[in-house]
Amino acid sequence: MRFAAGRDDIPCSAFAPSADASELQSVLRWAESVAHPEVLATLVDIPNGLLPTNNADYSRVALIAKTTREMAETARLRRFLRFYLGPLSVGDLQTAGLVTAFFDDHDEPLTIRTLLFDEEDTRFRLQVFSSNSFDMHLFDEHNRFLISFRAEHPEAARFRSLAETIRLVPESLDLARRFHDDMVSWFGNRSKEDDKTAFRIDLHETSIPDNLDLQSESPGDFNERDIEIGLHRAFDRDQVSRNPMRTDTRREFVDVLAATDMTVLLIQAKDSPINEAALNRSIVRKASTSSKQVEKAAAQLKGAIKHLRSAKSIEVVTGTQRSEVSTSGREMFGLVIVKELFDHDRPDCSRLVLSISQETGVPYLLLDYQEFQQLMFYRRTEESFVSTLRDVFSIALKHAAFHRSRFGLVAEGPVVHSPTDLGGKGKVSAP
Repeated sequence: MRFAAGRDDIPCSAFAPSADASELQSVLRWAESVAHPEVLATLVDIPNGLLPTNNADYSRVALIAKTTREMAETARLRRFLRFYLGPLSVGDLQTAGLVTAFFDDHDEPLTIRTLLFDEEDTRFRLQVFSSNSFDMHLFDEHNRFLISFRAEHPEAARFRSLAETIRLVPESLDLARRFHDDMVSWFGNRSKEDDKTAFRIDLHETSIPDNLDLQSESPGDFNERDIEIGLHRAFDRDQVSRNPMRTDTRREFVDVLAATDMTVLLIQAKDSPINEAALNRSIVRKASTSSKQVEKAAAQLKGAIKHLRSAKSIEVVTGTQRSEVSTSGREMFGLVIVKELFDHDRPDCSRLVLSISQETGVPYLLLDYQEFQQLMFYRRTEESFVSTLRDVFSIALKHAAFHRSRFGLVAEGPVVHSPTDLGGKGKVSAP
């Protein structure tokens, strides 16, 4: 069956066998609700999180999750997720925050944290979560549709009763920052009883075709493309090159290059497949893979910097486009980006990256993919982006480690958290 490629290419019954008529109508209804330009325009302004909405006929509420491919694949594989209402307090007032958990790992699932302030969106979210069933649509950080589910909530009545007792507090920047940190700490130290009282949501795949199977190319190719797209928020398109090749050896120079009159940014990125085998790996194995990826990427950056300094300028080719890269009068940075960094491994990985940075005299930064996307979401000019890189590197030198940084919910610059700040277990998505 032929599906819509855009608002000007709407499918009709002429393109579908008659047996697919009901599926076609489902797609059309979905396209008129979740894929409506007004909804997508709203998604652009959300770094990640949960957005309540209505389906086109308004007979069902729906939930949009701005999330990651890993969470979407985990949802498809496990066919459930859990909502946790974590206790929060403001003085003597008790309130709550919402943690949505996707269980790639039983003990340390992937999570989205949602603040429940006294506002219309919160009441709409609670309405969705209180429903016996609702539609759930997952998008990635670049607003690309991933997958949809028909969600069933067996304990909706219990959630409704509990939701009625939540005292909502007015929103403020200070509270938002504190609540996010408190939610990380609470979830990382949650008890077995907390897991038992969490609300399970069963996910049934809908007739809307998903886009997860389209990612059959190597994981590195997809990751590098997403990093390139992220850089376009701060750099012009002609200033960013993916997989530029050295003209002398015809080998790849770096994974992604951004070069302007002021800045040269060299990026080596490492990713892993997003499939059942990868998601089912133990946390220990995932952490070990991440550490090896950091080591390899840092060494590759060292080679790229050596080549770049071998002449006043070097020539690279991207596709059929040749260009010269020079460090003269430009500030240079190296970025090592891996899919996921585990807090307990950050000190060792950081020492490796900082040692090569010291050896080359070039500021190296170590980020995981979510941190990088948060950085690009909140730093949308070259000047603010470069200024933040300086801040992150300076803080890393001070602490001798690249602790997890927060680029949103801050007035200026990054806020850095050490593992001891945020408690024990749990992988978290940045606010």
